[in-house]
Amino acid sequence: DSQISEATQQRVRQVAADLRYIPNVAARSLVLQSSATFGLMTPDVTDPIHGQVVTGFQQRAAERGYSVILANGFRDVETERRTLREFAAHRVAGVAVMGSVLRQTEVKRLLSPSPTLFIGSDHIPAAGTDLDLARGCVRPDDRDGMDQVVAHLIERGYRTVAYVSGSSGANQIIRRDALIAALAARGAPEPGVFLADDAD
Repeated sequence: DSQISEATQQRVRQVAADLRYIPNVAARSLVLQSSATFGLMTPDVTDPIHGQVVTGFQQRAAERGYSVILANGFRDVETERRTLREFAAHRVAGVAVMGSVLRQTEVKRLLSPSPTLFIGSDHIPAAGTDLDLARGCVRPDDRDGMDQVVAHLIERGYRTVAYVSGSSGANQIIRRDALIAALAARGAPEPGVFLADDAD
C-alpha cells in the first residue's frame, strides 16, 4: 500500500501533466534493475505467421502496461547474438524468442537474469534428439498435425506424397520426420522431400 495520500498523488500527477513531464525510463530501469519492456525476436516479421504472433504479443503486453522492443534475427547467428545483447542492455523484463538458431543455453546466458520463452526454437543439437530445454519452450504439436494431414490424404485416396521444406531448422526436421512416420504407419511409400529454394 502507498503511504502517500490519494489527494497528494493526484496533485503530483496534475503538476507533472502541467509541466509535460515525461518519466525517464532509463533511470527507472537502473533503480529497478528491469524495465516495463519485453523483447521479442522473430526470424522475419514479414512472415504472416510471425506477424500474427507479433501483433498478439504487443496487444497482450500493452494490456499489462508493457512496451515491446521488436527485432528480426533473420536466422543469422551473429544478428541474433547482437539483438539479444541489445535486449540485455535495455534490461528487458522478459524475452520471447521465436525460431532462434542459437543454442537455447547460449540465449539464456546472454539474457540472464531476464526470463526467456522459446517459441519453436530452430536450433538443431549436434547430438541427441532433445530439441528443447526442460522448461520455457513452446512448440506446436507438429507430429499430431502431420499425422492428421496424412490421414486426410490417405482417406481421399492419395498414395504418393511430396514434402517441400521451407528451411533446414528443427521445426522442418520434426515435420519431415513426422510425415515419414505417419506414411510408414499406414503402409504408404516414403515421400519425396524437396527444399523450397530448389523447387521450380
